[in-house]
Amino acid sequence: MLEVYSKSESSMSTSHMINVEDPRLTPQLKTIEPRSEQSKPPSAIRKETIEPFTTEGSAKKRLAKITNFPSEFGRFDELYEDCKNGEWKKRIQSIREAADLTLQFPNEFCQYRSSSRFMDLLAQQILEPNIKVSLHATQLAQELMEPLKALFESNLSIITNSIFNNLSSNKQELRDEAEKACNVLFAAVDIGLLLQHLCHGCLYSLPKSKGNLLNKLIRFLEPIYQNRNSLVNKHIIPMLNKLIDENKAEFSPVVLEICRKLISLMGEDFYLSISKPNVVRDLMVG
Repeated sequence: MLEVYSKSESSMSTSHMINVEDPRLTPQLKTIEPRSEQSKPPSAIRKETIEPFTTEGSAKKRLAKITNFPSEFGRFDELYEDCKNGEWKKRIQSIREAADLTLQFPNEFCQYRSSSRFMDLLAQQILEPNIKVSLHATQLAQELMEPLKALFESNLSIITNSIFNNLSSNKQELRDEAEKACNVLFAAVDIGLLLQHLCHGCLYSLPKSKGNLLNKLIRFLEPIYQNRNSLVNKHIIPMLNKLIDENKAEFSPVVLEICRKLISLMGEDFYLSISKPNVVRDLMVG
């Protein structure tokens, strides 16, 4: 059974948590629903399929198909190879040059055959042991999230895995950059697409990342329920059931906070959805 702690004990060690008052980070609820598999390592990832969805009956706008790509794109293969160079300065220089090229033709690059390889390399550099390379890649990802939004949305598994992992870094500066990257990603990407990966991170990330992500999830509960309430039962309730079964004392306060928020939104329907309603009822009373 989940343990209940006092208010002072329940405050999570999330000194770098998202600023919930920042209007730039208002969750963007759009009109598409993810159908991708759970997060995978970069080596196993494939692009996710997105199903058009709209509450107003209009089809989701897609980029016009491009068949003729800029001749400059011929440089990518060489730059990609240099991103794996044994010299860390060369790796930084190469991913930077590749990124600059994508920014010259963002719409074209989002449809280019090797765009997913670029995302793999970016995710790998975010996770690099060399902190200079990792910091640069994390900062670069923030710069690219808005102009290459479609590409990030179709490669969320590898990007979220990498960024969420660094929320647990033992390097303060890397944790700070990972926090900034989360904030930019959450503001840029449709929360309907992001939710599956956020819930996955809440379950399977390292402990420091997990507590941070659970607190981030709380701020999305109300807009998700009001606009896309089917996603609550699809992603959030199964995640919550697993967290209750795990019964980890360090996460009990935030799990209870999630339960309280969902009860305020769903009423008795929450207890009908959860796998152990009696346990939750006892905890609410306790």
